[in-house]
Amino acid sequence: MARQHRLLSLLGIERGEGQLVLLVFGFAVLHFITNTLIRTASYALFLATFDAQTLPYAYIGVSVFATLASSVYLKLSSRFSLTGMPIGVLCLKLLTFAGYRIGLDFAEPGWLTFTLPIYFGVVNTLDIIIFWNLLGRLFNLQQGKRLFGLLTSAEHIATIAVGFLTPLLVGLAGTLNLFLVAAAALGGSLSLLIVIARRYRQLLSVPAEDSAGEAQAREGGLLRNRYILLIFAMFTVFILGIYFVDNIFYAQVEARYPDENQLASFISVFFGVVGVVSLVMQLFVSGRLLSRFGLRAVLLITPVALSACAVLFALLGTFSGPAAALFWIAVTASLLRLVLDATDSAAVNLLYQPLPPLQRTRAQTIVDGILYPVGIGLAGGTLLLLTNGLGLDVVQLAYVQIFILAAWTALAVLLGREYPRRLREALSRRSLGSVAELRPDRSSIAVLRQSLDSPQPGAVIYALDVLEAVAPEELPGSLPALLEHRAPEVRLDVLRRAERLGLASLAPAIGRRVHLEGSGEVRGESLRALATLGDAAALEAVYPALEATDRQVQLGAMVGLLRSGEIEAMLAAGERLLGWASSPDPQARVLAARALGESHIRTLHRPLARLLRDEHPAVRRAALDAAANVPPPHLWPLGIACLAVPARR
Repeated sequence: MARQHRLLSLLGIERGEGQLVLLVFGFAVLHFITNTLIRTASYALFLATFDAQTLPYAYIGVSVFATLASSVYLKLSSRFSLTGMPIGVLCLKLLTFAGYRIGLDFAEPGWLTFTLPIYFGVVNTLDIIIFWNLLGRLFNLQQGKRLFGLLTSAEHIATIAVGFLTPLLVGLAGTLNLFLVAAAALGGSLSLLIVIARRYRQLLSVPAEDSAGEAQAREGGLLRNRYILLIFAMFTVFILGIYFVDNIFYAQVEARYPDENQLASFISVFFGVVGVVSLVMQLFVSGRLLSRFGLRAVLLITPVALSACAVLFALLGTFSGPAAALFWIAVTASLLRLVLDATDSAAVNLLYQPLPPLQRTRAQTIVDGILYPVGIGLAGGTLLLLTNGLGLDVVQLAYVQIFILAAWTALAVLLGREYPRRLREALSRRSLGSVAELRPDRSSIAVLRQSLDSPQPGAVIYALDVLEAVAPEELPGSLPALLEHRAPEVRLDVLRRAERLGLASLAPAIGRRVHLEGSGEVRGESLRALATLGDAAALEAVYPALEATDRQVQLGAMVGLLRSGEIEAMLAAGERLLGWASSPDPQARVLAARALGESHIRTLHRPLARLLRDEHPAVRRAALDAAANVPPPHLWPLGIACLAVPARR
């Protein structure tokens, strides 16, 4: 049992989540096994019948039919339940698998084979929508931050399993029967989806927030925003670039492996290798690259790497280099394109962060729902014009690809320069949304550090909140200087944050500053933090403050000594606290009640019980507030009695 708990903790799974995570993970693995099998069979059968120059027609078909399928799915989603739609789509997929298996067996190779890449494009689009809609409803934002990395790794695991098993399956049953294997995997994923739908009906029935209408109503200037236009332009060039890579790759594979079973075996093993490397990239590399080198450098990795491959391919092809070398360069380029996808996705998510929430949602919707299929169609049309219209071969396509990758690189440079400026603007208006969604990179951390120099208290505190969420290791080095900030709100926040996080390394800086502090409230917080975080020598500087004339200073010293954990300090503070609690001065008794509440020490309930019976209403009100932090059940009747008086509610 202890091992199981350690494993769950290592995977980020908290108590009560294990069964749901296991079901969703199982569904995801089978879901993507189906997807990978259909991709392998579709492209192998297509390339065995047609050549790679025909692929652009298929790209245009994907653009049209994937967009239509997405639109129909989204339209029907407003009429049917979230569980009903995916189950219906999976049942329809089972029927189409059977239809393709029977049709391809009896029909002559022709139009039905031609539709296979288009069919896969539609299926792939719907698979992504179903998967992310399901995760979005079953898990909240905090769970998603912990679990989505684990759950999305199911795609890589499925790709690895299918990649290395498919050659065996093809050898035993043939490429065409991969549809039957996919149908079996789909049956398993459908069964798990039905179980999830029944057991977690309540989670799946919660309506999603409808912000699309608000976004369209309030954010009408997307196309006038230079930063968003740069994102749109880079994504469009990105689609063009990767489809040129794919076209050259499949042309080389088709030439090397003319038999459909050989094609299926090579494609499956290739994607198995992609799955292994992609999993390693997602788990161990992508986040580190962003953290160490920043967004600007990461945006350039893929276009620069692909440019190197394109230049080498073009030069070797021009001077009649060996066919094997051209083949392996094309394979390397495709491998790089696919395994760097995790890094590219993380970088693109960072690009959206500086946008206001509604604008961010709308921009992402346009990219995923419009630009992606339109980009595929544009790539298909461009390839058709170049290959069928102008008669360019793969080597000449590589030269065109170099110009596309150069445009991609230039746009990445421009976005890398623009991102820090937009992030600073977002920090100034505090529009980064929930910090739980943010992913840090080197450039964004640098911008956050710069924001700490702002004279505006709100901007500094907001930057500290973001830093604490995404890069807490930065706080110990950033907080000491802020103890000198001219705004008392910032100094208070720093002191409270240091105490809450237990940053004992700040105690010397707080000790040096405490006697220079002009604000009574801030000086009280300084003494409290110093007593809580400091050593015995620091406590000696706190004791005299119990005799201060400023109530805020007295309160801070009292709470700090009570929370210090040092017996002598607690005894000295306790004696003074009892004196306040029995003082004839109501203000002293109010101070005692506040100290009891802010110390959060449950064993101090007896003096609080006396204060709840106090004759003075201000004392009873303060004691009632304190009872929320010192809540033994036998205080409840006294608290209820206080609440019986309307003025104290």
